[in-house]
Amino acid sequence: MPDLAHPGAGGSFLVLGTGLPFEGHLAGALASHGPTGWVELGVSRRRSGETDVSAAPPLVWRYPPGFNGSLAAAFTPFVRARLDRERRRLRTAAGSPTLITAYARFAPYVTRLRRAEVVYYNQDDNARWQDGHRVELECEARLAASAGTLVCASRYQADRFRERFPDRAGDVFHLPHGVPEAAINLDPAGPGAGRVVAIAGTLSGRYDWALIDDVVSSLPDVRFVFVGDISLDDSGREGWQDRMRGVLARRNVDRLPLPAGGDEARARPLWNGAAVWLPYDMTLPFNVASCPLKLFTGLGSGRPIVSAAVPECRLYPEWVQVYEDAGEAAALLRRALDAAASPAAAARAAAQVAFARTETWDTRAARLVGILRRTVVNGRVRDQAGAALQPC
Repeated sequence: MPDLAHPGAGGSFLVLGTGLPFEGHLAGALASHGPTGWVELGVSRRRSGETDVSAAPPLVWRYPPGFNGSLAAAFTPFVRARLDRERRRLRTAAGSPTLITAYARFAPYVTRLRRAEVVYYNQDDNARWQDGHRVELECEARLAASAGTLVCASRYQADRFRERFPDRAGDVFHLPHGVPEAAINLDPAGPGAGRVVAIAGTLSGRYDWALIDDVVSSLPDVRFVFVGDISLDDSGREGWQDRMRGVLARRNVDRLPLPAGGDEARARPLWNGAAVWLPYDMTLPFNVASCPLKLFTGLGSGRPIVSAAVPECRLYPEWVQVYEDAGEAAALLRRALDAAASPAAAARAAAQVAFARTETWDTRAARLVGILRRTVVNGRVRDQAGAALQPC
């Protein structure tokens, strides 16, 4: 079979998003591989300043409510034209930039581009449930058809995409989130704050509050510190808000607001604890398909990580202890806390942080560039350096 070059990255990149931190991290890391732009479409500028990234602030394009829905016929041509201008600005001698988006609803803006110039970076299970039946988003299928490369933050989603789009299986790759450089603990062997378990992230229905309540009540000598804002908008088990309020009212529970500042400020509560807990509700399909951002912040902390059975967390068995029920969660947390002050724990923390340095956004960007510049040699996919490129 002759060697076939995949007509991928033209030497520059354009991230089309909504201003979330992972977009800035990706754009910042891609900038070392070529001119890179970052567009925040339709949302407030406030969110884009919440993280430390090595990219310039995004271009913020705001439109009235409905611009991407009921008013799409009027606004889509304007968005496409602005994207075309930004793509011309980023164009290099190697060709047009590769546009990367994680949002299926942005499909109308990329369907006229060359397939090789579009990457769909799937983050979540976007299906809806109607009358007990799973309904896939039509716009996601359109975006997948328009994209030359499909990357998924979780391996679970990558496997599902290969099943859902069997004719595109060779274009689907696993590209998890990365560890933010500023979130890496420079003193991982330093002691945490006693018997403290840190839980960082939005307090919502994505957490298993019934299980959390059982664990917190069974470990009265442990202090649980929840760091983050409360969201009552996320769906979850019925009655989870009442469960959450009950947990937060317990004497061994504290809740801290989301720290102001960037990645380092948000990571410090994890550094200051003795263990990191990811208590997700595994009855929710969204969680099953997720690649938790706090998994990577946890890796950078050097602290032991105890997690619900998220498939993505199972990919790091050396650093993440996974539980199936409240009793196992409590036992794993107690074991981590009991060993926290030992020399073995200090050595393990240093090794974990060393591993985290190999899992940064710079690493992810380099892999993505390798995927985009892939070739097919004798039926095997290889990156731009000629090394075999595994789908996962």
